[in-house]
Order: sequence, then C-alpha cells, then structure tokens
Amino acid sequence: MEFYAFGRDVRKHGKIDELTPKLVVEAPWMRILWASWCDLVYAYVKHGDFKLEYLGTSLRPQQATHVRKTGLEPMMRFFGHQMSHGLMGIISPRAQLITFFHPEKAIWDGKKPIERHSYKSEAWDILNTQFMGGDGVLISNSLAGGFAVDMPSVDRFEDSDLNGHVPLPLHHRERLGFAPSEWCTNATTFTALDENGKVYTYATDRRYPKCLGRPFETQIGTHLGDRAAPIPYFSETRIERIASGGYYTAAITDDGELYIWGQACPTPNFPNEPPELDVLQRSANEDEDEFVHCVNLEVHGREAIAKDVAIGHGHVLVVVEVKGDVPNEIFCTVLGAGQNDRGQLGREDRYFSKDFVEIEKFRGEDIKQVICVGYSSFVVVARHSDFVGGRLGRTASI
Repeated sequence: MEFYAFGRDVRKHGKIDELTPKLVVEAPWMRILWASWCDLVYAYVKHGDFKLEYLGTSLRPQQATHVRKTGLEPMMRFFGHQMSHGLMGIISPRAQLITFFHPEKAIWDGKKPIERHSYKSEAWDILNTQFMGGDGVLISNSLAGGFAVDMPSVDRFEDSDLNGHVPLPLHHRERLGFAPSEWCTNATTFTALDENGKVYTYATDRRYPKCLGRPFETQIGTHLGDRAAPIPYFSETRIERIASGGYYTAAITDDGELYIWGQACPTPNFPNEPPELDVLQRSANEDEDEFVHCVNLEVHGREAIAKDVAIGHGHVLVVVEVKGDVPNEIFCTVLGAGQNDRGQLGREDRYFSKDFVEIEKFRGEDIKQVICVGYSSFVVVARHSDFVGGRLGRTASI
C-alpha cells in the first residue's frame, strides 16, 4: 500500500506545505488511525509485524514513544482535538483502560505527561469520544441501548469516578439516545448515523444555522437538555456514510448520491464574504431543501457515484466510481472542492475551488482510505501485490 499526504505537513512546525500528493510510506498493509492538524497515527506491517507510528508536533518524545510501543488492539480508539491540542489519549476497550497524554500547560500545573485510568465498571462501556468546536467532549456508550453525553472538558471526564456505580459522570448532558453506527463533529455540530441510516444532528451555536441541516426549532428539549434530532430531508432516504469538518457536513446515500450542508469557514483572510461552494449557493426550490443540497458529481462529463467522503477545515474530498470507455469498466478517482490555500486539494495554484475537481494523481487507483483534517489531506491506495485485499472502510476514531 502507498500512503500519500498533501496540504499542511503535520510532521513539522511552521507553515510547510505539500502542494501535490507526496508519498509518505509504502508498506504491505497500513491504515490511518488518527489525524489532526498537527499529528498523525498509522498502523502498518513491517517484516511481518504490526507496528504503530506517530508523526507530528503535539506530543512530547516520551508520549510519542508510548504510542509507538502500544499494541494494536481491536476497537482501540485514539482521541483528541483535531483543531487545537491534537492527540490527547487512547481508549482500550478490551482492557477497559484510558490513557491520557497531557499537554504542556497541564504538565506545568502538575499533571504527569502520561496517565492511565481504569474504567472497570458496569456503568461504562466506552465506544469513542469526539470534540466539538470548544473544549466540550462527547462520550459514546453502548450500555442500555447506547447513548452519547457531553461534558465541559476532557478534565471533567478524567476526574470523574469512572469506577463508580453512577451511570454517568457529573456535569454531563445526554445528547443522543442510542449508540451511533457512525458519528462525527465539526466546529459547531454533532452528527450521528443510526443503524437504520437516519441522520441526527445537534448544535448550540445559533450563529451558524446552516450547519445543523434543519431548523433550530426542530431541536428536541428534555429535562437533560437539548438532544440530537433527525434531519427531516432524509426521512425517506437511507444514508450509508457521514463526514464533518470545519463548518461542512456531508452524507452519502445507499445509491451513491452525495449531499452536503453548512457553510464556508469564517476567516479573517476574507473581510467580506468568504468564497463558498457553488452547490451551497443554490436557492431552495421545490426540488431543493433549504439546508441540504445534492452534489452533481461528474468526471469529464460522466456521472460519478460517491463511495466515500472526508472533510477538513474548509475542504472536501470524495472518492467516486466512474464508468470507463470499455463496457463494464469502472475506475475510481478522487474529487476535491473548497479551500486549497495549503495545497489540500492536491493542486499548486492554492485557489479556492467552488466545484468538485478531479485529483488526477488518483485516477484508476484502488483507494482504501481518504481522510481530511485541518488543512491536510491523506489518501491510502493499494497495489495488486499487497497481501491484504478489500476496502478498509472508515476510520472510526477520525
């Protein structure tokens, strides 16, 4: 397999960009497990052994070494804040153990660089964590049918009584009444997918109403606080995949249609209105929703079917399948739109792309993983000589 990166180089300090896809590593098998604007974790095979590699600038050398020496476990999850702190810890469900990597400020205040906490309790079966735009952390639990709660900060999560008999730690609010099959967050919104392919969203910041994908008035109020509610536009549609980042969220239907909602990232670089995707500038009509918009995907005039999608802080990559010139021929490629000021669309021009444009480097490749985070993009492709076949699927911790 080959792992390509473009956009901001997460391995280095400063404004260092890769404007076109650059080969980072080649291995018989690999998978990206975590990515943020400043660091990256991937698993790979070397001389027949599975290994973990950390690249980035958020962790101390001691913490980075701990990641590399961690064994790859089923359902293991890396968590952190993708647009600020970077990697903050590891959840090990099999051992019921959480490892925290404390940032410099916390270490100065007396915390150890690495702390491990057991949560061996009938009250907890932690699936994953996600962060919203601020410091609030969302925790997914599979017990009692599943739910997701939010807490003011990871410190409250760490200091709560994970070994106690209370069902939830203090200072929480339940936001979701089931264990999501997929979930993601961006600067303003929490989005979840249930087992029936329905999309639920939750947000508190009313400054960005487009990011919710529905009117704020449909938010459900309970004694525990507002909870996620389904997007009405998808009431008769089954969604297979979701992705979120910056101020955008996207969904792919079971028949390969791509939908997107939200808005361009507010930025001081554009004192007036920031540039926006053309699809989000269309006016609502009888065939178009006020919030959710269908993207017309084409490659040189040929209809493209969406297979996967990833969103960074203002840019979107989509893996598509396209019919070739020969009967029954189908090839994959990657389309990109949005911000390209750091080369995150794989083009040297650094211009914002209002429409989805092909990244020709990946035409005809067997694409196994596509990830966008911050101002960077990552693509993993397979070669026929690779010993592991099949689609890798989504990376749940990203």
